[in-house]
Amino acid sequence: MREARPVLRRLIQGVGFFFVLTFISFLIVQLAPGDAALSMLKVDTVAVTEAEINALRDQLGLNDPVWQRYGRFLAGVVHGDFGTSVMTGKPVMTELTKAFPSTLLLATVTMATVVVLTFVLGGVAARRPHTLADKAVGLFCMVGAALPTFWLGLLLIDLFAVRLHLLPSSGLATSAGLILPTVALAVAIAPPYIKILRGSLIEASGREFVRAARARGVHEWVIFVKHTLRDSLIPLVTILGVSLGSLLGGTVIVEITFGIPGVGKLAVEALARRDYGVVQAFIIIVGMAVFVINMLVDLSYRILDPAIALKGAERR
Repeated sequence: MREARPVLRRLIQGVGFFFVLTFISFLIVQLAPGDAALSMLKVDTVAVTEAEINALRDQLGLNDPVWQRYGRFLAGVVHGDFGTSVMTGKPVMTELTKAFPSTLLLATVTMATVVVLTFVLGGVAARRPHTLADKAVGLFCMVGAALPTFWLGLLLIDLFAVRLHLLPSSGLATSAGLILPTVALAVAIAPPYIKILRGSLIEASGREFVRAARARGVHEWVIFVKHTLRDSLIPLVTILGVSLGSLLGGTVIVEITFGIPGVGKLAVEALARRDYGVVQAFIIIVGMAVFVINMLVDLSYRILDPAIALKGAERR
């Protein structure tokens, strides 16, 4: 029962966070400039009367009191209904369902690439501190952190797609289309993780339990995996988890640069056309995804460091 309490507490927090998130997304749209009814009628190209605009507002429920609109919105969200997209006339969830797999695929492949880069380069730098290899890793981190993602993306397109004709410049029609956007994101995201892992590994390798293991003649690889690496994972898991959640909604620039039909690109187009149902769904879904990922990261601490679970049990 005690083991289930942290999960139960997080689930209760999740319910509260859900209501706060839905209210904020609803409020943002209510305070946004423009009128959804005007956007649907396309008054810039078609002459419409004030009566037609008011009739559509009544049909959409835009003339109802705010509390009534929020209640209707909340009931729809609970049932997975975010309304109809102004851009396409299709249900918002249908549009998101089509776009979300591309973003999820890009985010997953990018994080896998970041993890590989982090462990390889961070491990090399930690094993050989203050050497040429360490300095080369440091230079990579400095350059990668300084390069704007969109600029690096344009450079990659110009080199590998336009000049060398090796990779596609846009879209995900083939698996090769993932390479350039993944590189652009990974190079920008990986540097802080590499630096954190390097510092954590160097710090952990000097601790007493590591020195004691070496004194007992334990193999260096066993010491690294069971002691040094495990002790260094907690700060890394924290920021990796946060970044994975952020990537689900933060790939906008890369999706636009490489023409990837993901949720970020969809949200920007919806915002430009005042398609607020899509914007609201984007805020809520990405926000809840970030919460769930952070919850899993928090619970993973108890596996990586059992002392955290023991301290929590002692407080109770």
